[in-house]
Amino acid sequence: SKGLEFPVVHLPGLTGASIPRSANRSLARGIAPPDGMIDGSNLTGIEAAREGLEEEQECLFFVALSRAKDRLFLYRPTKTKNNRSNPASKFIARLGDTINAEHVTPNHTYVPEPNGGPVSVSLVEPFAFTDRQLALYERCPRRFLYAHVLKAGGRRKESSYMKLHVAVQRVVNELIERQDELPDVSEIESLLQAELESRGIVEEDVEFGQVAKELVAYFVESKAGLPASEAEIILLPIPGGYISVTPDQQLQQDGSTKIRRVKTGHKFSGEEDSLETAVLEIAAQSCETKTTAQFVHLGDQTVTEVCLTDRKLHNRKKSLAKVGESLRAGEYPLSPSVTCPRCPVYFVCGQLPSGELTKNISN
Repeated sequence: SKGLEFPVVHLPGLTGASIPRSANRSLARGIAPPDGMIDGSNLTGIEAAREGLEEEQECLFFVALSRAKDRLFLYRPTKTKNNRSNPASKFIARLGDTINAEHVTPNHTYVPEPNGGPVSVSLVEPFAFTDRQLALYERCPRRFLYAHVLKAGGRRKESSYMKLHVAVQRVVNELIERQDELPDVSEIESLLQAELESRGIVEEDVEFGQVAKELVAYFVESKAGLPASEAEIILLPIPGGYISVTPDQQLQQDGSTKIRRVKTGHKFSGEEDSLETAVLEIAAQSCETKTTAQFVHLGDQTVTEVCLTDRKLHNRKKSLAKVGESLRAGEYPLSPSVTCPRCPVYFVCGQLPSGELTKNISN
C-alpha cells in the first residue's frame, strides 16, 4: 500500500515483542557482515546487523503511519494471556506527545479458544480404521476427527504437483489390479496421458509429463520378475477395535511373501519411525507364512524393507494401543503446525459444538 492513503488506518499489536522483532532469527542465517567491514562504523558486524534490521522495521512502521489521511488508531494489549505485563513497542515512544492514549476494555465476548480436551463423540465398538487413516491421526488427531470420524473434511485446491501425483497414483492402482497381466509400454503411456489430461495437465506440460513417466516406469521396474497375488486384508486388534491393513501389493520372491505400500512421492523424514511403518511390519509378522514389509517410494526410486528392532517394535505396539484408548476416550487434540493453512478443514478447526454424537466406523 505504499503511496496510497486511507481515511482511517488501524495498526494492531504494537508490543515490544512484535515490533521491532528480534534479529536473532535473521542473524542465525549467517547474514551478519564481518567485523570492521562497514566503513565509518565502530560497531561489530552483529551489532551493525541488529541496528540495520531495527532501522528497516522503523521505516516500515512510519510508512504505515503515513497511510492515514484523517484518523490513525494504534493498539497494543497491556497484558499477555498469562496476565504478565506487555510493554509497548519502543517506536510508539518516539511519537512523543503527538498521540492521545487511553485504556479500552473490550465490551464484547471473544470466541473461546479451541478446546483440547476430550470430544463428545462415541465410537461404536468394535470400530475399524485403516493404516492410512491411522497415519493422519499421528500427524493431526483433530484433522483425523473431521476427515474420518465426522466425514466433514473438504478438498483443497490442487496444485499442478498434486495433480501429477494423483494421476500417477491412479495409473499405479490400475496396474496393481492387473497383477501379472501388465500392458505394454505404449498402453501404459496412453493410460498415463489420459489421466494427466483429465487432471488438466496437457502434452505441452513436458516436464510434468516426463516426471510422471519416470514414476510409473519405476513402479513397473520394481515389480519385474515378482509374481503378484491379490492382497489380503489383515486386521490388527487395538483397544476398542481394529486397524485394517490392505497392502498395495502382495508379491512372491524366493519362497517368501512381500507386502508393499506404494507411495508416489519421496520418503519423508522420520517415516521409518512412524506408526504407519510399524503397522505394516506388525501386519507382516502376523501372517502365517514368512512375510516381510516393504515401502516403495517412486519419487526416490527405492524399495525399502522395514527392519525394526524388537525394542522399537514393542514401543510402537504400545503407541498403537494408546491410539485405541485415545479413540475410545474421544481424544482428538489440536496439533498446530506450519502446514495448517493448507489443511482442508483449517477454517473450521476450532471450538467444537456442544452435545454428544455416536458414530459407527467400519472399514
